[in-house]
Amino acid sequence: MASSPAAPIEVLEILQTAKKRFHDGLSQLAIENGAESVSELREDNVFVLVEYMFMFASLEVGRDGNSLESYIGGHNRYIAELLEDRAAQRTLGLSPQRIERGYFTAEQIQKARANLLLPTPGVDQADLQRLTVLLFSPETTRQTIEVLEKAGFLERITTPFRSKIIHSFGVAERLFGAYLDEIAGGLSGKKR
Repeated sequence: MASSPAAPIEVLEILQTAKKRFHDGLSQLAIENGAESVSELREDNVFVLVEYMFMFASLEVGRDGNSLESYIGGHNRYIAELLEDRAAQRTLGLSPQRIERGYFTAEQIQKARANLLLPTPGVDQADLQRLTVLLFSPETTRQTIEVLEKAGFLERITTPFRSKIIHSFGVAERLFGAYLDEIAGGLSGKKR
């Protein structure tokens, strides 16, 4: 069955409305948390990082060391495949040097596992930068983490080893889940 000419516009309206509500929700909660400025929360980098955090939480990647190690193993395999595939590198617009920054050594994997045993478990900022290297430069990841921290959605806890553990309060991820629910509800209402 062919879709009506209005169908793509209706879908776009659903997506735009849901995204606006997501950003409005982030901004309102940040203001309630005492944030002085919320304009940075509307940047695409924030949306993409929260989307990644939602996926990470939904898959329960950090529930234990085995789940995290398995996830990182899959990540490393994909990085290795990309390093062998020049066409994929061109398609992604990423240099081999940038892609290599995403690879975890055996020592880094063990450190990531150990971070889950801390009193406040979480993912190290450097590990998150490696995991998101295909999405952002490491510096962009750090800056986006800082935006979310200033807005009160996560905290960075410095360990005795001078690493920074990211501890999300889960609020931004719940807002992202509501965003997805709104899209799903809107699309199911549009089916004929």
